[in-house]
Amino acid sequence: MKKISRRKFIKLSAQTTALTLLPGCVKKVRVGDKATIRLVDGITPAFTKMIRELLEKFHQEHPNIKVTHEPYGTSGFEDKVLTQAIAGTAPDVFAGGDKTFFRLIEMDQALDLEPFIQTDLSQEIKNDFAPTQFNAYLSDDGKKRFAIPRTMGVIALYYNKSIFREEKISFPDGSWTHADYRENIKKFVKKNAAGRVIRWGGYGMLPQWDRLDAHLHSFGGSFQNGRYQCTLGDPKTQSALEWLRSLIWEDNAWPQPSQMENYYFPPWTTGKLATIEDGNFMLSYFVRGIDNQFEWDIVPFPIGPAGNYTSMNDDSFMVYKQTKYPEACWELIKFLTSREFLLGQCQAEGPPPSRFSLMDEYIQIMQEQHPVLKKVNIKIFYDQLRSKKTVKYPYFPQFGKIQEIINPIFDQVFMLGKAPVSKFTEAAEKTNQFLSGLQQKLTS
Repeated sequence: MKKISRRKFIKLSAQTTALTLLPGCVKKVRVGDKATIRLVDGITPAFTKMIRELLEKFHQEHPNIKVTHEPYGTSGFEDKVLTQAIAGTAPDVFAGGDKTFFRLIEMDQALDLEPFIQTDLSQEIKNDFAPTQFNAYLSDDGKKRFAIPRTMGVIALYYNKSIFREEKISFPDGSWTHADYRENIKKFVKKNAAGRVIRWGGYGMLPQWDRLDAHLHSFGGSFQNGRYQCTLGDPKTQSALEWLRSLIWEDNAWPQPSQMENYYFPPWTTGKLATIEDGNFMLSYFVRGIDNQFEWDIVPFPIGPAGNYTSMNDDSFMVYKQTKYPEACWELIKFLTSREFLLGQCQAEGPPPSRFSLMDEYIQIMQEQHPVLKKVNIKIFYDQLRSKKTVKYPYFPQFGKIQEIINPIFDQVFMLGKAPVSKFTEAAEKTNQFLSGLQQKLTS
């Protein structure tokens, strides 16, 4: 199928009527005087170009709103936006998520979007977002909502079909348990004549708490129970932590940190990993990196006693609470989460769209850009989302303090292999003691 150019895509999208911007909308929020607002989103030149081209149409439809676009920059945006928020100079609308957004909410620097949502979004639109992500940035009482999903990033298990054939092991079909997974990936470990490991069975990006938490949930455990209780000492959580530790330090089926060369991209794309846990947002990078060196596919995470969970990103759009133009920002948010914009970012090889109704079109775009993906089960990512067994990034109040308690244990257990997982019980106790005191102060 012939690839559609970005210019042609934008032109076609413009012909679909204004309702494709927000189908099923209830009542349009009015924007008063002329407003100039800042948007921070996008890193790559192609993505930046796409944003600015689509903003031309937004300006035509909203002549009283002027949007100035700024790309993220290569690094440091998270710290920068926190500093700007305190100084009163943060952008009006910006993309991001995880720790940065939670910090902004704690600092009371995020605008509550729930009044706009109740006025302007139909139930059909609300249901078009994955519930875990749509509800990622709620207030403790659930009455305020501080962000709208930007992408729908979800994690699954990539596997190298060529290595499976070489070892005469059947391809995974989604029925693997955690025991099956561990037993099989041990068989993929290969050493050279000097006894040095030159190929591993898999890798799982353990430094990221959300990816860890997916396995904890599959075992019936969790990282936290609500914002004020850490559950790393729970027996089921401990079982999952030991399973993960054993993959690295008992079996060496996952590489130990000192064995990794730079980052995980080279080991996976050059055939040094038989499997890897990663997301749909990596598809384009992997296609280019692998460059037809081997065949690969995707399956769900292994099944644990409580099922097969996965983690999804919390990548969303937020509005700065001190913006002078909240109504104009909301109009921009609607445009940034419209069919036109979300598929435009796909055309620019950006992230996957945040709405279920666009999944088929997203898959078609990806397959047109990368024909090899016609042989890859991309749909598995969205099947997992519809199963509703997804977890988001764990977050606690005073997150920096909690990291100071947990991360040293994390390093000792997983990064250095010098401590048992029972050390997480001690970390959980210290965390809960701190959180209990904090909660008492907040309620007194």
